[in-house]
Amino acid sequence: MATGERKGRIAGLVPVFINLIIDEKKIRDVILWDPWDSTVSVSMFVVNYCRDLQVAGAGMEAVMKSMRWQIQRGAEVLVKASEHCLEWDAAGRPRAECIRSIFLDVTASGQSIFRDQFLWNIFNPDADLLDLVREMCTTLGIPRKYEPIISCGAIRQVMIHRSNLEHIPVGTQVTVDRLFPMRTESFAKNFEARFAPQDKRAANAKPSK
Repeated sequence: MATGERKGRIAGLVPVFINLIIDEKKIRDVILWDPWDSTVSVSMFVVNYCRDLQVAGAGMEAVMKSMRWQIQRGAEVLVKASEHCLEWDAAGRPRAECIRSIFLDVTASGQSIFRDQFLWNIFNPDADLLDLVREMCTTLGIPRKYEPIISCGAIRQVMIHRSNLEHIPVGTQVTVDRLFPMRTESFAKNFEARFAPQDKRAANAKPSK
């Protein structure tokens, strides 16, 4: 889902992780959600999503709760990170820079399909990052079916870096990557601890009869 640029607010995407066991059915998925896009409601999306998976009742409620929590948390992170962007251009893009390291080591079926490291301005719209991933996959000859998982991995790390800004007073120099360096082996665990829904009971939800 593409982001819409808004003045004074980072045009970011929220990676929503679905990891539930519903009526002995394991559901694992990642969805990139634009919290500023009001054209599709979370409720409408979840109803259609669960219909495709043949999930109803308490199971649908668990998916709804998980998505709403993560989207709300992601929107809060974006708003807080936007406070560090003190200058914006006429198109609503931040002029400030906050350069952070992005480490990608993506595997599928036990095989490494993409491994790279690059610097990224986490104030940039996430649509730009999706374009970069698409360009890298095209250049390296990586099948398009792997673009979503690579994109989610990149945006997940960007969101972690943005959430770290919550602990830094507004006005503090944040342009260099020295306060919270990221490492490939730790970023996933870091993300789950900071960003995943706190209510783990949803993982054992069963649909109502």
